[in-house]
Amino acid sequence: MMCTLKIDALFSQITLLNEFFGRDFLVCMVPLLAITSVSAARKKKKLVNRMKTTNFASKNNIRLLCCLCCCVVFSFSSCDRKDNGYHFEEEVPITHSDELLVPEELLRPGTFCIYDSVIIIGERNDNGFFHAYNFVTNEKYSDFGVFGSGPDDLNWPVQISLDNAKAECKVFDQSLRTLYAYEIDSLNRKRYPARRSKIGEGATRVVQQNDSTFYCIGLFQEGMFGRSVNGKMLEYYLGYPDMKDKEFEFENAFDKFMLFQGELAMKPDCSKFVYVSSRCDLLKIITIENQSLIEICSRSTYFPKYIKQNNAFAILRDNLNGFLSVSVTNDFIYALYSGRTEKEHSDSHYFADAVYVIDWDGNLIKKLILDQDAWKIYVDEVSQKLYTIHYERKETDTEVHYFVYKL
Repeated sequence: MMCTLKIDALFSQITLLNEFFGRDFLVCMVPLLAITSVSAARKKKKLVNRMKTTNFASKNNIRLLCCLCCCVVFSFSSCDRKDNGYHFEEEVPITHSDELLVPEELLRPGTFCIYDSVIIIGERNDNGFFHAYNFVTNEKYSDFGVFGSGPDDLNWPVQISLDNAKAECKVFDQSLRTLYAYEIDSLNRKRYPARRSKIGEGATRVVQQNDSTFYCIGLFQEGMFGRSVNGKMLEYYLGYPDMKDKEFEFENAFDKFMLFQGELAMKPDCSKFVYVSSRCDLLKIITIENQSLIEICSRSTYFPKYIKQNNAFAILRDNLNGFLSVSVTNDFIYALYSGRTEKEHSDSHYFADAVYVIDWDGNLIKKLILDQDAWKIYVDEVSQKLYTIHYERKETDTEVHYFVYKL
């Protein structure tokens, strides 16, 4: 009985230490407390041996405590820790092996994706928002996504993604609240009939689970993520990161969104998606279970730096930029991380040379170091190649390159 009471007292001590010092202290002290408890039990071995019934219960309690300690250490060492950072054991420098050539010059490509030998580049010009080329034959396929008010015209496309299973290029127009799906084969035939899916109000980035269900980030007061079904927002999930230690209280959804705006990417099997922040190094992996979202991993080491100005906020010039681009495969997440400030890198803080490779359980695999800065990245799972948009700044102009890296 005495040993059982001591076990209970030990648990109480652990709880108090956790509340007072936080998780990091708990990770260090729990194993030590467990060892101390076991040692004390051994010293009273003679007494315990006389109490066979109590002995059995005590030993079980000690074993249970040790197991709990191991579980606690494992749990707080996993991806769920608030201060879980990016301590990669492997850092791999890689050099581009090739460069894609397109038959015309685009001055400021914003985004891109690749399917087989087709590259689709997003840049608005007189011919449209998007441009498709065959980089093997060096042939231009088409321009598509014209600005206008027609049924297939675009207004403000903010996101492009690829559905390899359906061989479709998907474009989300935030202003029209519509996701357009273009068949890759149709681009070569100069025909652009697009399937259109209406998205719920407030969405700024979208990933698709099935024909009618979409998950979004955006201007949501009720949560960080929303679920859109048949054009209506039905549910909201997971709050924004806790910023209570900051003196500025966020009063509306727009403030929260602006501070934590970022990108989404869906795992090809549509079971999980990843969110990355462009203002800081926050990365979340979300699993979809029974029309509900469960956060299985959240990594970050800092939140955005900002100041209060006229009941709003402004990002400081010494804030470290976060993730600039994300691309995914069935096995891994590839996230292009900047970590640069506008103050120290005024002309390159929106570029990066570090690609974080993380699996879908949140485990850190390795960090790739590119030999040339990248603006955006795309990973082709079939060819196992990483593609980047690189801007070469010269005295009078800027040259755009599309580099290829073997993974």
